[in-house]
Amino acid sequence: MKKKYQHIFFDLDRTLWDLEKNSEQALFELYHYYRLVEYGITDFNAFIKNFNQINHSLWKMYSLGKITKEELRLQRFNKLLILYSVQHFALAKSLGEAYTQHTPNKPHLCPFAKEVLEHLYPKYALHIITNGFKEVQHIKLSKSGIAKYFQKIILSEIAGYNKPHMEIFRYAFQETNATPENSIMIGDDEDADIIGAKNAGIDQIYFNPSEKKTNSEATYQICCLSEIKNLL
Repeated sequence: MKKKYQHIFFDLDRTLWDLEKNSEQALFELYHYYRLVEYGITDFNAFIKNFNQINHSLWKMYSLGKITKEELRLQRFNKLLILYSVQHFALAKSLGEAYTQHTPNKPHLCPFAKEVLEHLYPKYALHIITNGFKEVQHIKLSKSGIAKYFQKIILSEIAGYNKPHMEIFRYAFQETNATPENSIMIGDDEDADIIGAKNAGIDQIYFNPSEKKTNSEATYQICCLSEIKNLL
């Protein structure tokens, strides 16, 4: 890589922290604890798939400022239960609270995440930029054993802007003394991470593990985190 970088900004969920695996583990526990089979929700795999679709859609809306954090937390389970013709607001609220409490404590990382951080840590200043909720991001980093690698954790709720808004990247520069010229952003979300970083003048590494078709004009594109070691 010809350009000399000094600062590397990582997204957290789905880039380093394995959201799907951690979420599925938490949902499995809640599925049995709340006896959801008694509500006619008999296929756990379908339950997971439906949750992921709803959650992903609501997160997109949250990132764009169309819904609040509280609406996201409640509506993902309210919509999920309604999908099964279960009108139970209190249950949706309890599920939402329990999910938010349990999921961040799960430790699973994306493949090669720790190996890559070990490789980068001696050579670069590493930071996180996340739209995730402020009260749980530090828990995720701690429980997964990677908090020690990062100098700054840039939280959208503190910055006042979500990715892909340019202002969160400007805030990150102020907090880290980085510049667009000596920074690179690594993330899995083409809109929030890659386009957001590009608009802020930062080079990008698009982490695309499913190798989905894309028109991305990212500086670099990878399907496995281990490829980063050949780039940085």
